[in-house]
Amino acid sequence: MCTVTYLPLRNGGYILTTNRDESPNRAPVKFPYSHQVYGKEIIYPQDGESGGSWIGATDFGLSAVIMNGAHAPHVRRPPYRMSRGQVLVDALECIRPQEFVKNYDFSGVEPFTLLMIYDDRERAVMEMRWDGENQWQKFHHPASPHIWAANMLYDEHAQQLRKKWFKEWLDEKPEFSQENIMKFHYEAGAEDPYNAMRMNRQNRVATISTTSLLMSPGHCNMHYHDLRKNTKSELVFQELPSSMYAYVYDQN
Repeated sequence: MCTVTYLPLRNGGYILTTNRDESPNRAPVKFPYSHQVYGKEIIYPQDGESGGSWIGATDFGLSAVIMNGAHAPHVRRPPYRMSRGQVLVDALECIRPQEFVKNYDFSGVEPFTLLMIYDDRERAVMEMRWDGENQWQKFHHPASPHIWAANMLYDEHAQQLRKKWFKEWLDEKPEFSQENIMKFHYEAGAEDPYNAMRMNRQNRVATISTTSLLMSPGHCNMHYHDLRKNTKSELVFQELPSSMYAYVYDQN
């Protein structure tokens, strides 16, 4: 749940990709996992321990991803009322994202950063941070690529490295595709395993998977790469709204 990128596409869709940095001994993930609520289908990789998730999408066109930590590293004070992974699943089940973050009871939940991307009159890229007591919201321009990294694992130096690598990648004017952005998530900063996109900190914490969502008018492709087993899985939705808003990032 630790590094996330967002890429807007010319057809009105976008690509949302995340590296999950966890203990290599974390229980195996179930993918794909889905259920229905309020007439919509929700799909995500299900964590083998908490039953929650860190990224997912719905056939109504909503996607969300959650990262550990809010503004700065915090001292863990378990037990917590629920896992952050369950918050992610509950966010995907909501009808209106802004009402969800306004009305949901976040008390007793460890600090996190939640990203929700949805179309409601226009594309919204919403970031919400919860520090254990208060929440902050910020909206990012939907036509601009973005990168985020979890404050619990990455200090200011590592955060700036990620922004630098991402800018350099964008400056190369790559085609915005799942293949290319996943390659970035695998390879950027490889000379520094401690801080690399695909990181490994003495096998205590490492990047154990990469998940990429391609949300396009009419369909969604979810790619899940289990880096421990080196297995790749793909799921395709065919029921997304066909009227996604076209916010185009000018690569020229």
